[in-house]
Formats: sequence, C-alpha cells, structure tokens
Amino acid sequence: MSDLVPAIMLVGSFAIVFLALRTLSDNRTRRKLAETRAGLHRDLIGRFGSAEELVGYLGSDAGRELLGGTQPETPNPVRRILAAIQSGLILVAVGVACLFLGNTGGYGSDSRIGFTFLGAMAFSIGLGFLASAGASWALSKRWGLIEQEPRRERPHVAEDAEA
Repeated sequence: MSDLVPAIMLVGSFAIVFLALRTLSDNRTRRKLAETRAGLHRDLIGRFGSAEELVGYLGSDAGRELLGGTQPETPNPVRRILAAIQSGLILVAVGVACLFLGNTGGYGSDSRIGFTFLGAMAFSIGLGFLASAGASWALSKRWGLIEQEPRRERPHVAEDAEA
C-alpha cells in the first residue's frame, strides 16, 4: 500500500498541471478575442467624423449588431459529450493496461496490488465517463439541445459495366 501513494500523487499532479494549462489556454484565447474586438471597435469609432454620424450608425441595425457586445457562448453539448467519451476511452484503456500489469507475474506483491488498484480505479472512472456521455447524449436529444440533421447519403458512382 505504501507504493501506491507516490503513484496516486504522480497521477494527481499531472491532472492538476493539465487542468491549469487548459484553463490558462482558454483564458488566453478569450482575452485575445476581446482585445481584437476592442481594437475593431476603437478603429471603427475613430473613422467617424462627427458625433452625429456615430450616433446615426449606432442606431442602425448594422451598428447595433457590430457594437452590441459579445454574444454569450451558446452551450455546445456535442463538444462536451465527445470530450467525455474521449476521456472515458483513455481511462478504460489505461485501466485495462494496469489490470493486465497487475495480473502478470514479473513484479513484487506490492506492485501487483498497486497496478490492480490503479487499474480498477481508472477502469471504473472511465466507465463512469462513458455512462455520463451516453446519458448526456440522450437527455440533450430529448431536450432539443442537439438537432438531428438528416444523413446525407453519398452519391453512388455509376460503375462502368464494360470495365
């Protein structure tokens, strides 16, 4: 059991670093988008010669649409569901690999117990992610968050009978 603590700490440390880097990346992307939009607004406002022209433009539909502010992000359930499926499949694969290593002989007793424990945990969490993704998909379709598009069939290529 004492061999298990460093392994859990290592996995937890990697998870924390990954989540921190992902958060920083998302924030940087949103900040750059806001800076670009602010620069566009600043340049557009600077091009008007008088306050009356600016007020007239802002009163138009195009002005309200452009300067109306950022639209809130619409929820994208498909992206989140696919991320859960991806995480679930990776965790299931890691869990199966750890369970395999725990059941093979070449390690000491503590290592086998550690691999078996980590494998069972990863496998269980992966199955949880997959079940959650399935439930989210079903509920999103029922609530109309995911629109079903008709499948486009591929055009059949006419094969030359003489060939």
